[in-house]
Amino acid sequence: MHGTWSQQIVDLVDAYLIWKNGAMPPDEASSMLHSESNDDDSHFQVMTVTLSKLSSSCSFHQRMNEGANTSLIRHGFLSCSPLQPTVAISLNCLEVHHQIRHHKVSFSVQAMTKVICALHNCTYFQTFRDQFAIAFDVYLRILSHVQSCVDHALGCDTADWCMLNSCPVCHFKVCPLVYPAHLASIDGNNSLKHIDGSGHADEHIFESSYLIPPEEVEKIKDDVWLQPGTHIGPDPTPTTASDESKCTENWKTANTVSENTVKVFDQTGIFISACRHGILQTLVEMRKSGEL
Repeated sequence: MHGTWSQQIVDLVDAYLIWKNGAMPPDEASSMLHSESNDDDSHFQVMTVTLSKLSSSCSFHQRMNEGANTSLIRHGFLSCSPLQPTVAISLNCLEVHHQIRHHKVSFSVQAMTKVICALHNCTYFQTFRDQFAIAFDVYLRILSHVQSCVDHALGCDTADWCMLNSCPVCHFKVCPLVYPAHLASIDGNNSLKHIDGSGHADEHIFESSYLIPPEEVEKIKDDVWLQPGTHIGPDPTPTTASDESKCTENWKTANTVSENTVKVFDQTGIFISACRHGILQTLVEMRKSGEL
């Protein structure tokens, strides 16, 4: 995220919680009651976009030493610019897109902006799509910080919390103990390949309680006993790659992968673990390797 956004994120989160709670700050409520504002306060105008209305110019009250986007969020809007906003999108509009993405991942930002333009009977422009995408990224960052605060308050922010408590059914202890006490499955996906050195890669770090960072995976990369092309036969010692293996014949994912083929990819896919109820527990990127 842009460095200027990061400097404002704490104030943006506080303003969002005030707006979400439906509470107006006492000083602003008093100001509206007496129809007057502090001499040090100011007003600015931006274009606003909601699901029901498109306004070319709307005035917002900005308190002294307060960021423009903090003022906008207190009124239920968010801009795509961290310092000099010209267009503000309603938080309700961003939340609608957020919920749609939960149920339809393929629903893109471009599709959402085209729907908004159709509702307001205006021409679609790529610039509006970019503005909406920036505002939506900031909105997701705000929600992520709110969730982090909630997890910290409830004591759910430890390193292994998801692994130990993500599924109420699996992790609820009963007497007598059920055997096996916990069932989980792991599998990889090879469709998310990225060739090393090709295109533009976003170097921002996605903060998640499920994602195991590459640094942790690198610590155990040499703990794999079997190398590509070997398997365990009747003899406990690994056999050579020339020996036949029923596993590699029957299962595509178990086929040996050429080392040169793996090296051309910076990322070969993702590997997840989930409990028997389908609740995700961990997620890791497969980098320069197959399903180790």
